Amino acid sequence: MGRIKRTFDHAFKFKVCESIDCGAKTVANVCKEYQLQRVTVERWFQLFLNGELEKKLGNREQELERELQKAQAKSRRTHDADRCFKKIGKSKTRAEKREFVSNHIVDFGSVQKACKAVQLAPSSYYYRKKSDPLEKMQRDADLRDLIEKIQLEFPQYGVRRVHMELKRHYGMDINRKRVQRTKTLSFHL
Repeated sequence: MGRIKRTFDHAFKFKVCESIDCGAKTVANVCKEYQLQRVTVERWFQLFLNGELEKKLGNREQELERELQKAQAKSRRTHDADRCFKKIGKSKTRAEKREFVSNHIVDFGSVQKACKAVQLAPSSYYYRKKSDPLEKMQRDADLRDLIEKIQLEFPQYGVRRVHMELKRHYGMDINRKRVQRTKTLSFHL
């Protein structure tokens, strides 16, 4: 049976040599503890003394280092966003914030990041009123006129029959509850 060849990363080699250099362990202790050949440990220690064995990071340490760099870059972007946000001030209305976000989406890279910078929910950015209040009042007035016309013609009709009449003869596909609300409001006025 042959010998199993093991490989050691630079971080391990550096740790072993550092412990020998500071006097915490001897070469013999290290060889016994890690089951290493004395020649191998001495070669590592010579490289360490010559400065050729630098402390290199292991895979996990490299991964953590990359994550740290990403976090620092994100922090810089957030800081830039904060500086940009100071221009519009924190007491602005939602409409002004929406306008700011739409003008600076490219600077932030996404709507989400721009909204976060101005402390605006993305749903508020995308929110648009469905209709103009004056337009809605006009539609309600037109509907009220039709309901009154139907009520004059058929005074015994309730909400359900008025709703069906609007659907059949006027081609209006309206929610029955809206008809009820409009009908009750018109009789209270």
